[in-house]
Amino acid sequence: YMQPCDVPVLFVAGGKSDYIREEDHHLIEAYFLNSSITAMPESGHWLHADNPETFYSITRSYLLDMRP
Repeated sequence: YMQPCDVPVLFVAGGKSDYIREEDHHLIEAYFLNSSITAMPESGHWLHADNPETFYSITRSYLLDMRP
């Protein structure tokens, strides 16, 4: 059994991958209380290789929003 975690977490899912499925979102949100889930519809499992510019943009925006 895993205890819920409240640290900020970003999940980036590839639209052409079944690694993070829509039906998994409720489990992610149950265990990662401060999570964000973003999809890259044009990418597979290797998001950073399939579309590095979009992956960088999503990750950078998330991290900049975290700044105090």
